[in-house]
Amino acid sequence: MSGLAIVVDDLAGPEVAALLAEHLDDMRASSPPESTHALGLEALRRSDVTFWTVWDDHVLLGFGALRELDPSHGETSRCGRRPRTRASAWGRRWSGTSSRRRPGAATGG
Repeated sequence: MSGLAIVVDDLAGPEVAALLAEHLDDMRASSPPESTHALGLEALRRSDVTFWTVWDDHVLLGFGALRELDPSHGETSRCGRRPRTRASAWGRRWSGTSSRRRPGAATGG
């Protein structure tokens, strides 16, 4: 049985920084500069961004982020993921997680 978990992450782990760097390098290599809108490590640590990582037991599979635009609107980022996981089920779980409100976000009336 898989220990798949999606957790809010503080971006402190070296494996997270390494996968983010790999993701940014891949985006820059495969997209024109005007189409590369990925956030770097420091930008992802901003208070208006919630960052999630996806783990299978102790193996980092991928990540995603949600930036709060205002209390009732947000913008999800493209998921970064290990190439071997691109056809796996965790992307479906991420979609459900990222569509929920940011922790601590105000609820609309």
